[in-house]
Amino acid sequence: SDFILEKKPNLIHILHEWGMFDIDTYNAGLLSLIAKIREERILVTITFFTSLKNFNENMISFGKEYRLYSIKTFYKSLLELSDIIFVHTKVQMNEIKSLLKNAPIKFLPYPVNVVTKVKEAKTKLNIKEKKIVIMQGFIHKSKNYELLLNAWDNIHKKNKDTRLIFLGNIPKRVLFTDRVNYRNTLIEISRKLN
Repeated sequence: SDFILEKKPNLIHILHEWGMFDIDTYNAGLLSLIAKIREERILVTITFFTSLKNFNENMISFGKEYRLYSIKTFYKSLLELSDIIFVHTKVQMNEIKSLLKNAPIKFLPYPVNVVTKVKEAKTKLNIKEKKIVIMQGFIHKSKNYELLLNAWDNIHKKNKDTRLIFLGNIPKRVLFTDRVNYRNTLIEISRKLN
């Protein structure tokens, strides 16, 4: 925090992704850093990338005393300390409003990136279907991929010339057993649906 305060910025923006760190990273350190920044009258903005929809009252360690607080309590504290909260989905916006009624939320839909076509990609990947849907991102329960798999089963039954491809991984910095288990659950659902 001393380094940040020495620079005397007008604004600090935090990009917050639950899946990027192990669970012990969500501790009093980040909250106390933001509180110090706020004491210096520096604006704090935050972008949340992941929905809390599938988080239950899982507990996280909090400071050196390892007192336990729920993820939702931590999340609400981050919201209360932020001057502006940026989200990319309506689900996140509604979720935040349910936790903090007057939250200063700004909705910014995900931008569409320019995609470079790869010639003969289907041939190179041995894909015979004409219509392909790709889901890309970190594999995490909050993304509800099983809902897509079950819906896709109905789509594929009506149109056999389709394929669903998942492109994603579990970040190497994150060794969550629940993420590996979730990925394995998705593989199992996919096998059952064929």
